[in-house]
Amino acid sequence: MYDPYAGLPAASMKPKSTFGPATRGITLVRLDSPATTVMTDFAFVTPITTTPQTPIDAALNKMKTAVVRRLFVVNHIE
Repeated sequence: MYDPYAGLPAASMKPKSTFGPATRGITLVRLDSPATTVMTDFAFVTPITTTPQTPIDAALNKMKTAVVRRLFVVNHIE
């Protein structure tokens, strides 16, 4: 039976391999980091919206045009 919450398989890393901020350009997040480190601040970024009726290809094109990675799906756009 398919389990959608099953764990991912694990694999050992090769000797001298690295993984982390130095190799991926990721900023570490600590307990005292500002929320804007991991969240979008809509005081400075305009949220982009779409409707539930928008075809997925059109929504993807809208995201590419706006250079965003997410759209808010709303029932009514003014």
